[in-house]
Amino acid sequence: MGKIHMERANPFRALVAGLTADEFLLLREAVGERHCRNEVGVGTLAVAAAAYWPDPGCPECGAEGA
Repeated sequence: MGKIHMERANPFRALVAGLTADEFLLLREAVGERHCRNEVGVGTLAVAAAAYWPDPGCPECGAEGA
C-alpha cells in the first residue's frame, strides 16, 4: 500500500489571500527581513553595511552624522 500524505493545514492561507497587493508586498518584505536576520544576523543590507561604513564626521568641524 502507498503512503498517504496528510498536508498540514496552514492557518495563514486565508489571511494572505485577503491581502491587497501592497499589503502582500509589505508582508513579503517583512518575511525576507526575518529570513535574512535568521541566516546572517541582520534584517537589511543597510543595517549590515552600517557596521562597515560608519557615517564620517564633517571634515571642517568633526561633527558626526551630518
